Amino acid sequence: MIKKSGLLSGPIRIITKKYYFTINKKFQPVERYAITRHDSGIKSTLEQAIKKLTRKNDAPDGGRVKKAEYEQLMIPWYIFKLMGVILILSGVGLGFIVFQNYISPGAWQIHPATPPTLHYEIADKAMLSSGSDENQDTLKKDTTAFVLLNITSRMLDNVTVKMKVYARQAPENIYLLDIPQMRTQDSYSEFVNTLSGMFTSIGTRLNIVGIADLEGIPPNSVIIVPTTYIPASLLGLEESQQTLQTLMGRGITIIYIGLPFDAAIMKDGKINPIPPAVYDKYGLQFNYGASPAYIDLVEDLNNPRFYYEDNEYTIQASYTHAGQITVSVLNGYGIYNVQMGDGNLIIVPQAFDGAWLKSGRAAAANIFTLVDEIPWLDETISNSYPVYLGKWNGSFILPIYTQAFEAKSGYVRLVIDGYSDGKILGMREQFYLQKGLESNIYIKKGPIVIPTYVNNGDTKVTLVINEQSQQQKKLDFQILDRGTVIDTQSLSDGEINLQVTRIPNIQMKVVVPPGVYVLRVVDKGKHTYAQALLDVSDVYIAYGKSFDARDYIKGVFKFDVMDRFGERLMLNDVKVMIDNDTAKVYEFKGVNNIALYEVHLSEGPHEFAFTFGGRYTKRLTDEYIRPRFELIENPVNFTLIVIAIGTFGAAFFFKPKERLIYNLDIPDFPPVMAQKLFVKKSAVLGLFNTINTDYGWANMPLRAEELKKGLRTKLTYMGKPLVIGDYNLERILDVLMAKKQVEEHLQYYSLTEWAAADGKSLRFLSMGRAMRDICLKYIIKFTKGGGNDSYDMMLVVGKEIMCVNFFDSDYGVIPKLLKNSHDYRSILLFEDRWSKNRFMEQFNSTQKEMVMLKINHQYGRILLLTVDEADKFLSEVKGMRK
Repeated sequence: MIKKSGLLSGPIRIITKKYYFTINKKFQPVERYAITRHDSGIKSTLEQAIKKLTRKNDAPDGGRVKKAEYEQLMIPWYIFKLMGVILILSGVGLGFIVFQNYISPGAWQIHPATPPTLHYEIADKAMLSSGSDENQDTLKKDTTAFVLLNITSRMLDNVTVKMKVYARQAPENIYLLDIPQMRTQDSYSEFVNTLSGMFTSIGTRLNIVGIADLEGIPPNSVIIVPTTYIPASLLGLEESQQTLQTLMGRGITIIYIGLPFDAAIMKDGKINPIPPAVYDKYGLQFNYGASPAYIDLVEDLNNPRFYYEDNEYTIQASYTHAGQITVSVLNGYGIYNVQMGDGNLIIVPQAFDGAWLKSGRAAAANIFTLVDEIPWLDETISNSYPVYLGKWNGSFILPIYTQAFEAKSGYVRLVIDGYSDGKILGMREQFYLQKGLESNIYIKKGPIVIPTYVNNGDTKVTLVINEQSQQQKKLDFQILDRGTVIDTQSLSDGEINLQVTRIPNIQMKVVVPPGVYVLRVVDKGKHTYAQALLDVSDVYIAYGKSFDARDYIKGVFKFDVMDRFGERLMLNDVKVMIDNDTAKVYEFKGVNNIALYEVHLSEGPHEFAFTFGGRYTKRLTDEYIRPRFELIENPVNFTLIVIAIGTFGAAFFFKPKERLIYNLDIPDFPPVMAQKLFVKKSAVLGLFNTINTDYGWANMPLRAEELKKGLRTKLTYMGKPLVIGDYNLERILDVLMAKKQVEEHLQYYSLTEWAAADGKSLRFLSMGRAMRDICLKYIIKFTKGGGNDSYDMMLVVGKEIMCVNFFDSDYGVIPKLLKNSHDYRSILLFEDRWSKNRFMEQFNSTQKEMVMLKINHQYGRILLLTVDEADKFLSEVKGMRK
């Protein structure tokens, strides 16, 4: 009650509604309340309607429904309307799908997977003259091995062909010495089965033999002895005639995986000690005391695919046999090579189960690599040709040849491997080639020449005749393609004295299409005096570097014509025709680039045909896509937009009335006490080096999680570890970065003083840390480059080696990158897309290095990747090669 006051008289009653809420502080314990669910969906509405319809017998007026209730029963009709709209739209969508299937029925057909296949034929092979006449030193190396392959492939990603030349014949027969005692080891059967399958994949058979079969093994074979203990029979015990000495004397290579010869395995399976007098005759000293780690024996990781556990012992030649045997370490393998006569004894100084930790699959992979690569034979020369196919099916001609070398003959070994989704199809072949001819041909600038119809220049040739004849004969040049003469021209107008030893500067016109050929010098009787390699370079056409080099709107097209090294060519006579329109032919003479103006083309694909000297035509295809508003003009998108608008419109029109639901969030977490503490800046800065020391690192950028863990474990308050939140850690790092004492790149934090200490920028160090984490995530072997290395990091992904260089605003990395790309696929790593785009703006430069980089980038030899792109790329490559 309120007493009257002022103008008010009499009692006044105030009626109020009171709402009570329990207000609690965050993280206080409170009571839990049951939550009642109020369902206002379609299911609930239908259930209520059915209940009202079934209340007929319970109604007090004889089952009649009241008017108000009847009106409520009409509410569910909107549901049936909505269902009708959905059915109509579904019918439209289904009709659209059926129509698409009608116009492209092949999209719904399931075709069985086609297995990958690889076949090849040798179309031509020869040992030819090579080298340049400009440098007298190259005349000592005047021989090249040449092979022309016809390869047929199906469903392969890529093919790699390696050609190696040896002075000795490489082994062709592979044997595995099997003794009963080895069959009890867990990993042995897995080792044998896996190794046999690997040799089968390259067309080679693994033969299983016993001690009694050793006598029948032919020369030029490999015997694998994975017995841990040397069989006593191989040491001349147990009345055996087939010892290590006799086998190596027949030119056989023995690969022994096991312990020193001071203990041997007998026929009955027992392990007996062997007196030194028995194995001293082999001239080997075994030393358990000074056993270096495997990695210490590998001077150059040129084959990181071969790996085993640390050595058990070392081997050296006895001083009494120093002139009879040689003991060396196979570079890149870390195992020992004992050479005696024409044979070799390769020793892996570790027990069979210990070398690969009882993994038969790992043992097989490493031994297969060892046998397939034959590192104990010295290579005269080798070369590798990778070919990217991308599941392409068909046949192609692949000419391969080596650099010039001194030998006049040798055994050529072809290693052909095809890759498809992680699987390998391999083939191996070996044959002998001999030069045979005494005379030589030298091309002035080497075997790679530009055809005459491109630059109107003749190729200068020097002929060195070593004939003993005193006759004079008229000589001709012949160019042969797969053994067939395709061009003949006179070497000179008159006869040539065969006693003249040197004829320089002979002019020869090269008018054959691009390719690799054999150049011969013959007389009228078809007697061959000399033959050499002739590599006619193709021309490569690309749009120019200027911003308006490709402008369909203005009708401007500018092209550069280059050789295989990216050098622009001076063009003698070029005719350009577009889309086979003979009425419009553009002709250019004596130019080093091609520019077309006022050439207006319609939308769609177009073909530019460049004809050089009327003899050779090179085509460039391009497609003009007119800029359009794709969202509206595409009929598929337009149909989907109409369906979407119709669906949302129907849903909005028929949607039920919304019910407001209020929720109270009452947390029930226990209270947490926090206390404000002050941390010295020096303590936080010192934490960077402390964490590096704990991990065995030096100047390694750290993640925020590592710093947070370090603060908790290294800094304490009253004997208790500090618990710091992400927000406080970010504030600390922001303060240090504002004072230029810490920098952040790629979410890694580094002390600024590390840049001066390490000689690298903090961005460079962060990219190195990021690549290290990526390699660890995908289990990829990696090594860091040293001061003299051309790479910053080398990766081993399956059987492929990749070199990585970090770009840190230093364009001096490009020569190193180009050097790496000769042997390996290379990656130029950028911090982010912005720095990558800035770098790619320099692609328009006409500098030789940038042009070479662009060409290698187009052919996939050099990859330009950001850290994020490298993560995705290595994930895909690693998955493909598992």
